[in-house]
Amino acid sequence: MKLNVLALGLAFGLIWGLGLFLLTWWIIFFDGQTGETTIIGLVYRGYTISAVGSVIGLI
Repeated sequence: MKLNVLALGLAFGLIWGLGLFLLTWWIIFFDGQTGETTIIGLVYRGYTISAVGSVIGLI
């Protein structure tokens, strides 16, 4: 059986994006929207703990 690299990359990308989306909403639920730049925001330009940031993380 051969490993399909495209399918593996797509699956990991979707899991990572969905995880970042859910983590952001988890933080918003318990701490509220901060709008501050985080360590993740240094990697993903424009990411903040906000609804817009969660969509940026998902994309």
